[in-house]
Amino acid sequence: MELSPEGLTRQEIQNYLQSIADPRMGPSMIPRRISTIIAWPRTLGFLRQTDDGRLQIQNNLSADLPVFEIQDDDQPLLPLSGDLAEYQEIEQRTSRAQQEVAYFKDQAKLERATNAHIALINLVAQRIRESGGIPKSNQLIDLAVRLDQDYIFEMKSTNDDNVRSQVRKGMSQLYEYRYFQNKPDAKLILVVEKPLGASHS
Repeated sequence: MELSPEGLTRQEIQNYLQSIADPRMGPSMIPRRISTIIAWPRTLGFLRQTDDGRLQIQNNLSADLPVFEIQDDDQPLLPLSGDLAEYQEIEQRTSRAQQEVAYFKDQAKLERATNAHIALINLVAQRIRESGGIPKSNQLIDLAVRLDQDYIFEMKSTNDDNVRSQVRKGMSQLYEYRYFQNKPDAKLILVVEKPLGASHS
């Protein structure tokens, strides 16, 4: 639906789900599931119905719910199509790099424990929302968004003692995340807590 800003009809959503579902699934199952699938984002205010009955995604994120968080690391944060091959490619990339993924998850947990890191994420997420984008994250990636192009963000809380190591870590993480998400052209943005001084160049 995110790839169809003009919206989709209920039948179009049903046809798509039918095309990717297990062929042994009974014909009555998909229409029943559609009602549930549509109900929860509509209740949360992320779906609206146009005058001609099409369903559109709307950005209902706010300071109370700043980021659309995806729990599954194997999902594309910035999908280009509804093709399952895209999902399979990302799943294969992350499973091939399980040790790196485990390391980055540990790093992310440590980082997110700090108030400064959370504040950076919320600040950038607000700017993204103000630009009309939907900020997304998962357990690895701090933020990703599609605006004029795809962007992946990594936030680093810094001080005078750790700025060099934090920048090195952040850059390596960004390149890995771009690989995991299969987004070779994504713009990589490292956001640091404090301005870099002349001694850091």
